[in-house]
Amino acid sequence: MIRILSALMIVFFVLPIQAKAELLSIDLAEDHLDITTGFNGGLIHLFGHRKNDLHDVFVVLEGPKHEVKVRQKTQMLGAWMNTSTKVFEDIPVYYDYAFDEANTAAVSENIFNKFISAENFFDIAGVKNEKKRAIIEKYKDAFIDERKREGLYPVVHSTIKFIDENFFKLSFELPANVPKGQYMVRAFLHDDGKIITEQRTSFWVGQVGFNAKVNKFSEKESLVYALLCVFLALFSGWLSNKIARK
Repeated sequence: MIRILSALMIVFFVLPIQAKAELLSIDLAEDHLDITTGFNGGLIHLFGHRKNDLHDVFVVLEGPKHEVKVRQKTQMLGAWMNTSTKVFEDIPVYYDYAFDEANTAAVSENIFNKFISAENFFDIAGVKNEKKRAIIEKYKDAFIDERKREGLYPVVHSTIKFIDENFFKLSFELPANVPKGQYMVRAFLHDDGKIITEQRTSFWVGQVGFNAKVNKFSEKESLVYALLCVFLALFSGWLSNKIARK
């Protein structure tokens, strides 16, 4: 609640001052999302201001970018086996976008394809060979479909809500399985199929508390952590057997 009130103070007092010099201003109500025990997802609230209502706004959210491998499985001798793999570089492990529901028509096909569609992350346009391009498209579609099933890519876009003609807010709902790392928020002001200006901000998603300490220990002392896990498993089995005999 305190974060929301702070964000509203920013909306009504700080952003109007910035907006005098900028066509578009944005700020987040929180700069981090903590993953704790029992974490079931969370909300990231963004507030913004445009200088006038002659231009439209859309926002994209990109998670940490990694190399991803998409594998094709083929049934051989009654078993499913990985028979081919396609590697994509610098692909966000999480992605979402938002625009004003009332002005959906203002988002032109050119704007959507160039700045909003998740397909922009896959370097396919430069592939001239049609057969090779079709194969890459197949792997790309498989990756996006899998991310949608996991709730990490949007099936339905988020919505920007205008408080008045120029002040707006939106909330990105991040799922329980949201990947850890740095997230980039990019807000665009556009008109007639052209980008006028862009503003960026970011936030962090990470573990805190006991979970964070265990995770950090497992990364720094992987061998010791593995031995402890084996010991605890053996001890649990021995203890269960002891109790069962009694």
